Amino acid sequence: MQEHIIHALWSLYPDSLQIGCKGTEYFVEPAQPLDWEAVNTLARELKAKQAAGEARRSFRLSLYQHAGDAESILGTTSDAVQLLLVETAKLVAALHQAQTLAEVRLAAEPFHDAATRLLDKIDAGTVKMPYMSKGLDDVLTDIETRATSVAEVFDNTQ
Repeated sequence: MQEHIIHALWSLYPDSLQIGCKGTEYFVEPAQPLDWEAVNTLARELKAKQAAGEARRSFRLSLYQHAGDAESILGTTSDAVQLLLVETAKLVAALHQAQTLAEVRLAAEPFHDAATRLLDKIDAGTVKMPYMSKGLDDVLTDIETRATSVAEVFDNTQ
């Protein structure tokens, strides 16, 4: 905790503290009276951020060990998106030309077997999708937040 207090002090009083180390002991010499409540609050926040970062690193390591490296996961994601894009495009093109319900059903047929296969495995619990484990609300929030952040970068660089 001492390290977190040192960081908190430095964050709150960057121009009015002398922070050093003698052996294994840290020292802080303030140039003005300190607001210890603010220091302790900031220290708790810094400790929580550090713990969250360590938990994220541990989770990422577990993903790497069990699901593959980031490039492999990205490759699988890319395959899934491309499959979805192509098959959706085929469906939309065929639906656009359909005049009857029978033609609509015929338009859906090419991807029906693959879709049924996947859905049957999901229903049986042999295939799981990460978004299902994360929870729909969390996934939607992540998508919204990341998409907005990326769009803002585009907006600010044009």
